[in-house]
Amino acid sequence: GLLLIMQLSPLPIMLTSADEKAFSTGVQTVYDFDGSEQFTISTDENIIVFIMDTFAEKDLEGLLAEKPEYNELLSDFTFFDNVNTYAFNTALSVPYILTGQETDFSVSLTESNSKAWNGEKAEYFYGTLHDNGFETHVYSDSADYLGGAENMLGKVDNIALKEIDIRTDGMSTYLELLKLSLFKYSPDSLKPLFTVLSAIQINKYSVDINGRDDIDLSDWETHSKTAALRGLSFMNNDFYSGISKGIASEDGKKLFIVQHIHGMHEPYCNIYDGSDRGGEDALDGCMKIFLSYTEAMKQNGSYDKSTIVLTGDHGRHSFYGSCPVLLVKRSGDRSDTLLTDHARADLQTDLIPTLLKSAGLPSGSLFGASLFELDENAARKRVLVNLIYSRDMPPVRKCGSVGESVFNSLYRYEYTGDIDEVSEENDGVVYPITDFWW
Repeated sequence: GLLLIMQLSPLPIMLTSADEKAFSTGVQTVYDFDGSEQFTISTDENIIVFIMDTFAEKDLEGLLAEKPEYNELLSDFTFFDNVNTYAFNTALSVPYILTGQETDFSVSLTESNSKAWNGEKAEYFYGTLHDNGFETHVYSDSADYLGGAENMLGKVDNIALKEIDIRTDGMSTYLELLKLSLFKYSPDSLKPLFTVLSAIQINKYSVDINGRDDIDLSDWETHSKTAALRGLSFMNNDFYSGISKGIASEDGKKLFIVQHIHGMHEPYCNIYDGSDRGGEDALDGCMKIFLSYTEAMKQNGSYDKSTIVLTGDHGRHSFYGSCPVLLVKRSGDRSDTLLTDHARADLQTDLIPTLLKSAGLPSGSLFGASLFELDENAARKRVLVNLIYSRDMPPVRKCGSVGESVFNSLYRYEYTGDIDEVSEENDGVVYPITDFWW
């Protein structure tokens, strides 16, 4: 009661005397993904890469055991079941996937991403696509986690300048802060009565008003709406809704499309209403999204001529579940049942040459073998990094916001066999990092 009195008493003065700047960021111009053609595919040739967050090889393996009919539904694909991913984190994994360039931890993350997107591997890959008539479209909820939209200019064709003017509902924000304070000081027995998601809870009362004056703040009840309000379908339910409304076909061009969506990340996302009904439901939804999309490609005649990939930016957030799912159908591939390949693959280094070679494009001297050229019996050095907090390392600042990161160093593992042969406690080498997003 005393806390309520202390916090409520200055409220009238604060609301009537606060400067307008307290409720507005002012108009800012930023680069962002343009989502207007997210559900458009070519009638000719496509290279489609689905990156579903946290989708692990073990998820698909379990689904195939429980529902064998998926072996036929995915019959034209090859399932690579021994895939290494570079990191457990989207902000490290995806820029490497899309540029072929490993993170440089000696500089800030934003500088490393700039170097990667402007490096010779990215220049060659996207230049080769453009020289051979491909447009490149990338879709995600955050360009920052994928390397920064401004770094993709000249390589990704759906980068647009957008004006944002963030206005905040002062009373709603104040009440949310009050709720957070009550949560902090309440006895532990009462804390379960509160649902507290920190920044997400507060930011839902801030909206971009440019061209969106009729937006009801209740649209921000859940963070699944944040990407949708910017015209991008990232959450599973938003993406499935987009497919259900119909996928458009475009003649006379070839498309390289990257669809990065929520996938198997927690909280799990049901494809119909976005609610969390558990991992099994989310997995069924992810596969329904993927198969609905490929069915649309069959309907417009581009399926056989296209390369299609389903993968995760990483596997589960655990050491031995880190292997991401990886399904690949090359242009022209047809089979009666799903094929499985046990080669020691590496998502970040093997995907780009696979895409180029599958599309009949030169892979150059900068990249290695295609996934389909790997020897299943060959040993191979692979690298996995795991961000950690170490008491032996100094704190580091967050890259994208104020404050200290929860990570200040990383374990780097180099192994030649399979991930289950690595000792998580003993085989890693600790390195400092400069900064990180969270």
